[in-house]
Amino acid sequence: MEGRFKPSPNMVTLYRLYVLIVVAPIALVGCVITWIVYISSPDLTWVAALLFSIPIIAVVAFLSYWI
Repeated sequence: MEGRFKPSPNMVTLYRLYVLIVVAPIALVGCVITWIVYISSPDLTWVAALLFSIPIIAVVAFLSYWI
């Protein structure tokens, strides 16, 4: 039953490529925004870092588990 809901082995590479294509620009934007927040207000840097990193980590973790 478990193998029934898994993607085809041929599609795993494609899923990983799509995740990389989507996550890399989002992570780059998150790093730039965190750096801008660090320059303007160093005390709030952790808030910006958490707001951008937690959703990305959650999505990548879910897709890694599913694939």
